[in-house]
Amino acid sequence: IVGTKMNAWGNNIDIKQMGASGGDVNNNLFNLESFGNGNSVTLQQQTNNNTASVKMTYDINTANITQKGGTGNSSYSTMVGNWNTVNNTQNGSDNFTLVNISGDQNSATVNQTGNNHSTLLNLIGNKNIVSVTQTGAGDTYSLQQTCTNPAGCSVSVVRNR
Repeated sequence: IVGTKMNAWGNNIDIKQMGASGGDVNNNLFNLESFGNGNSVTLQQQTNNNTASVKMTYDINTANITQKGGTGNSSYSTMVGNWNTVNNTQNGSDNFTLVNISGDQNSATVNQTGNNHSTLLNLIGNKNIVSVTQTGAGDTYSLQQTCTNPAGCSVSVVRNR
């Protein structure tokens, strides 16, 4: 279990939750709350039933989350501010990703390989960009958008199989 809370700017955190020599470890939990500009977190979790929860507030923050191998992994990312980036990669099966983005010109990329994955994306703001790639059978996604641009927003979804 790793928990981190930051009230600072310009930090980089790199966490690997895996066994010796990159071996299998199950049931990892990572929680990060960050308040500040220009912060970055890179997380790698391996095997089954891992949970990642990342909340970053303010601008120009980046979250890179990788959950590889195994089943039942969950990732929860919340970005509040502008020009923030979430990159989430999961492989295996029965994994779940939730991305909440509030603010303008944020981006999220979700890649899920394997079967029976679920993704929920909630976008609030203007000029936010989302890419979801799911390459297995039984995958599902849901996209909810609240546009704050008086001229309107557009949504484009490309789903690769």
